[in-house]
Amino acid sequence: METPFLGNTFHIIFGCILMAISLIFLGFIINKLFLRKKRKKNHHNHVFLKDHKNSQDPD
Repeated sequence: METPFLGNTFHIIFGCILMAISLIFLGFIINKLFLRKKRKKNHHNHVFLKDHKNSQDPD
């Protein structure tokens, strides 16, 4: 049996950390592509009515 560089424990921990990081990134990508609700872009034209108290018109 061969002895790997830095021991078996290091390679097991490094592999688990690498898999966890890849699963987190995969979750973010799936969340961004499929699970987020896309907002409809509604462009509302705002209408400002005249304020009768401040207007100079007598009406």
